[in-house]
Amino acid sequence: MNENNWVSFGKLGRAHGLHGALRFFAHHDESPLLTTGTSVQLHSTHHVKRRTETPQRIETKIKKVLGNGAILFEGILTRGDAEKYTHYEVFISRELFEETPDDEYYYADLIGLSVLTPEKKLLGVIQNIEIVGPQTMAVVQVDETFFAMPKGESALIPLVSSWIRELDIESKEIVLELPEGLLNAQGNEKRTRKSASQKQFHGKKHESH
Repeated sequence: MNENNWVSFGKLGRAHGLHGALRFFAHHDESPLLTTGTSVQLHSTHHVKRRTETPQRIETKIKKVLGNGAILFEGILTRGDAEKYTHYEVFISRELFEETPDDEYYYADLIGLSVLTPEKKLLGVIQNIEIVGPQTMAVVQVDETFFAMPKGESALIPLVSSWIRELDIESKEIVLELPEGLLNAQGNEKRTRKSASQKQFHGKKHESH
């Protein structure tokens, strides 16, 4: 397999149970590749500090997919083993994917794409894909200099075919023509919720004195 052809399959959470299982958040939890025997790589994410003896990358295979949002890998046998790989990212070889028609893409192909307006202004970068009811949604880390979103917040953008003007996987860009006010409305809602939660917190703190 080509080492340069691995794509993100999902992310690991905390250790689960005593026998090496980890919580797993797949980008596409109905993928036929999410099964026993699939070869994967586990990569350390750059923002997580590791002990020096913990490898930054390992190759393993899926041992078993548990029915409670957890997963077992070969060679990770105890809770202590699993705790070394919490928050690692799981990669899978693109060569395992079936070929698609020219106008169809895997969700994994969309993660990491820069989202642009028709005027080529950067809206943000796709961090994940979520399925909400019948709608495919892009989780976009929004450029806060362009939209009034709270720092570190993401926006949910429906991937409606009529909104997609260009999609270039090689250039890692997608051009979307969004309805006016879509992201600003989400930003206003997030700021309102944050403000309300802060007031509630301060009120409880005041009452404790």
